[in-house]
Amino acid sequence: LASLWLSQMLYVNNDLAMRFGAGVRRVGDKLDYYQIQKTPAVTLVDASAEATYKDWSLSLNVNNLADKEYYATCAAWAVPFDGMCTPGQTRSILGTVSKKL
Repeated sequence: LASLWLSQMLYVNNDLAMRFGAGVRRVGDKLDYYQIQKTPAVTLVDASAEATYKDWSLSLNVNNLADKEYYATCAAWAVPFDGMCTPGQTRSILGTVSKKL
């Protein structure tokens, strides 16, 4: 497992600031408990953007930006060890608006 996240803050003026970020997550091959069924490796890209104006903040976070199809886990359950794989999370987008009180 490895990850890298980079972000850049931009100050437009005294009231407005913006931040942009992007990251990469790498999950290598995994074997199940019985050391039989392998879950293939995957590399995923995430991104974020945030704008702050005075007491207000608006942010947007995107996981699995490319909407890559992958397996989160695979397991061998019973003889003849037919593998069952669980799909990984599809692209998710989360937006938030907040105000400091």
